[in-house]
Amino acid sequence: MRVAAIHRYPVKGLDAEPLENVALAAGNGLPQDRRFAIFLGARREGPVRLVEAGPLSFSDLPANCVSLINLASVRELEARLGTPVHPLRFRGNVYLDGGAAWEEFAWVGRQVNAGGVTFRVGSRIPRCAATGVNPETAERDLNVVKGLQKTYGHHDMGVYAEVIVPGTLAVGDLVEPRDAAAPSWLGRWGRVARFWLRNVVVFFRGRA
Repeated sequence: MRVAAIHRYPVKGLDAEPLENVALAAGNGLPQDRRFAIFLGARREGPVRLVEAGPLSFSDLPANCVSLINLASVRELEARLGTPVHPLRFRGNVYLDGGAAWEEFAWVGRQVNAGGVTFRVGSRIPRCAATGVNPETAERDLNVVKGLQKTYGHHDMGVYAEVIVPGTLAVGDLVEPRDAAAPSWLGRWGRVARFWLRNVVVFFRGRA
């Protein structure tokens, strides 16, 4: 399996910025990834504010992380649903290719070497309704969560990983899982935290 693409999202929920390579520090995600978020307030019509993250990016976890997406899994879902599924619906940081579908789920609790970086994979990524938005048209045209649940009995796609050995990651780098390791606290708490942290952090920083 190799790195097929690298993306960051300077403003959470908006367009991806492709990168050919990136230097990753231990305990951090991609530099400038999810640095900003749009704070809508109580009313849909406004006022709208752009808020900036502090040491913790506007991710869905109480820790900085990198999301890994296996393109073989996306293609397998696409085949089962019988309709195109754009990989950027999942807003991953690192897209991988060359392996088996759903292989990445077996990495939870293990370390993975990718280029000059070592990750610890903490948890699978449960998906939300945002994946229903087509990244090319901005239309809600596919219920990805329902499709995953109906087809596989879960609504997960990709895995969260912590950088534990810093280094440079580049498109084309080889990706190799290592021996099993104890799951991190990120994996134990990730599923719970992602549902409340996003709204709580954005709310309080927007009011600051």
